[in-house]
Amino acid sequence: MSKFRLALGSASCRDNKSKDPQVQEVCRILLEKLEALKSSDPIFLKSFPLDHSEIMEINGREVLMTVFHDRLPKEESLLVIQAYYSTWKFPNFISLSGVGKVFAEGFLLNKTGEVKEAPESLLWDYR
Repeated sequence: MSKFRLALGSASCRDNKSKDPQVQEVCRILLEKLEALKSSDPIFLKSFPLDHSEIMEINGREVLMTVFHDRLPKEESLLVIQAYYSTWKFPNFISLSGVGKVFAEGFLLNKTGEVKEAPESLLWDYR
């Protein structure tokens, strides 16, 4: 995603109360993938690539689903799943790379393999 952006509204799936079926399905799939990733073996998670993207078709629309892995100080890792799709219908993301909806959720993995929710401050760059 582009560094120049304008964020409008929430980009959280956990707090999303949208009645839009596309948003509901994208968030359902994102949260499902997040839970599956959280339950993965910590050794696998620590060796996860820095980013991995796939294009999925959800309700007939292309959605770019990306998993980001940022290595943080103190041997912690931040893993974030971001979903983006292009739309002019109430976008929450406007940038040089596109207009649409973006959602992201993530978690922290410490050096002992413990998983905890990522704070909003760490997720901002992905939302």
